[in-house]
Amino acid sequence: MSNKIEEYKLRYDATTNYLMHRVTDFDDFKLLAVTITFNSKGAKEAEDKWLSYYKKDVLNKFRRRLASGKLQQQGVLPIDDIAQYELDISSKLTCKKTHVHHIHALLPIYTKYWGKIVNEDNTINSRLIKDLNSMQLVSSALIEPLDKSAAYTWLSYMTKGKHKSNFSWNK
Repeated sequence: MSNKIEEYKLRYDATTNYLMHRVTDFDDFKLLAVTITFNSKGAKEAEDKWLSYYKKDVLNKFRRRLASGKLQQQGVLPIDDIAQYELDISSKLTCKKTHVHHIHALLPIYTKYWGKIVNEDNTINSRLIKDLNSMQLVSSALIEPLDKSAAYTWLSYMTKGKHKSNFSWNK
């Protein structure tokens, strides 16, 4: 039994360390911890639907905030695939709302664009929050600046209890 636990820990640590390397070895960007909760009305849509919606529609709100033209928007997010879908069964049982589908993500933002997303008082730009909350399928958006030293903790939270093959960036 301990062999299986050790094997899991090695797989988990290798994945988390790989992601840490991707997001902390560069000085030209800062990090955001992102949680997007969806208005699912209890529907049992596939995980791919929510990841696709996040990667296309939600991230486009970030891209539009960072650059005005379509050509300029293509390169404004250096890494946009560190996102993990989660279906929170416990929240479905404990609250009357059925907003149980959500995405946790780690989103690097180039330092030169940081001021377009995060205000001087370290709060998220109100226009971006308003844009995200105006989306039909978005129930809530929680976005917080994340110090690179806290990135490992956030990645560990994102990947908790999941097998490496289920990570969205492996698909």
